[in-house]
This record gives sequence, structure tokens and C-alpha cells, in this order.
Amino acid sequence: MPGSREDACRGAASDDEPSIARSFGVRAGEPGWFSTLRVSERHVGVIVGAIFFPLNWPLFWLFLASYCVRMWGTEGVYHRYFSHRAFKTN
Repeated sequence: MPGSREDACRGAASDDEPSIARSFGVRAGEPGWFSTLRVSERHVGVIVGAIFFPLNWPLFWLFLASYCVRMWGTEGVYHRYFSHRAFKTN
């Protein structure tokens, strides 16, 4: 089927047109089950992490503070780029 994920992995798109494989991090020739495995291991890792490191108040406050710092930075970068075009992206 044209435009499918398999076509993108095989390099069906031309060089001047970004392929789905390059856009979403799928490596050429990578089987579909391997991508599923990579996503699944992250989900299992979260569950295992929650078991070994149960949530307590110091961890909650650390999470909240680091989340706020990361979101403030992300919003600042997006604002500078979309509002002022202060830097050039690839």
C-alpha cells in the first residue's frame, strides 16, 4: 500500500520529501514488533519504578518543582520561536 509505514521504512519517499520513518524515529528495516517492544518496555518501566520507589511527599515535591521548571523552559522556547522567530530551527 503506498504511503504505508512499510513503504517509509523501505525508503519509498524521495530525498527531498521527509519520510514517515525519519519523522517519527522509525529506523529503516526495523520490524513493527521491535517498535512495539520499545514502547512496551517504557510502560513496564514506569510500573516497576512505581513499585520500587513508592511516592512520598519529598518525591512529590521534587516532581512538581522539576515539572514546573521544564514546562517554563518549554513554553519559553516555544514563545521565542513562534512569536519572535528569535532562532532558526532545522
